[in-house]
Parts: sequence; structure tokens; C-alpha cells
Amino acid sequence: MNRPARKVAGVIALLMACLVWWWMSWDFSDQFVAGKYIAKSKGQRTILVLNADHSFTQEINANGAATIHANGLWRRLGQGGVVFSENFLRSSNAAASDNEIYGSLENTFGFWTLTLDSKYNDQTKYHKIWFL
Repeated sequence: MNRPARKVAGVIALLMACLVWWWMSWDFSDQFVAGKYIAKSKGQRTILVLNADHSFTQEINANGAATIHANGLWRRLGQGGVVFSENFLRSSNAAASDNEIYGSLENTFGFWTLTLDSKYNDQTKYHKIWFL
């Protein structure tokens, strides 16, 4: 392949990669929302697994103490909203209404963040783990 043809092929490949990355950042379908999320704060580590069937499992380990587990359901609320059932283990500052926890999803070029709503300004943030 001659040099100009390689440049054109490289530009097309780069544009295609950018298009796929852009599509991933705007896709809030269940297949992209589902996955493993982790939050760490004040000696507490929480792992949250959202399944595509709208079930979740949650595991909290605080300061190396016994691990607490929970299972429940989650549902979407609009484009970036998410609601967890009453089984969700909440920190002392998580806002609950009708025994549910509300949160919002952000997708910045494929890097997912789930932020739980809070009565105070101390919001819990979960970050999606892609490779584990």
C-alpha cells in the first residue's frame, strides 16, 4: 500500500474508533449500565453489581470488619436515573423516599459513575470497573 493510501486508511480507522467511543458514551442501555461498581470512602469499601435482568448484589466491608451482603432490584428512571429497592444497604446519609434509594448515572466516554442522592452534600460515588 502506498503512503497516501495508508494515511487515508489511518484517518478512516481513527474516525471509526472515535465514532464507536462516542456511541458508547451516549448509550444508556441496560447492557452498558450493567456491571461491577465500587465506592470507597472513610474506610468503607462497597461493591455493587448491577445485572442486566435488573437485579443487584451489594457487598459492604467497613474497616476490615465483617462483610455485609444484600440483594435486590433496580430500575431505570429516565435517561440517567436509577432506583434501588428497599434491600439496598445505605450509608447513614443516603436519601430514601418510599423505601427506595435514588441515584444518577453519568457516562463520560465509557467511564461510568453512579452517584447516590443524599440528604446532605456528601454523595456516594460508585465507579464502574471494566477490567476485573
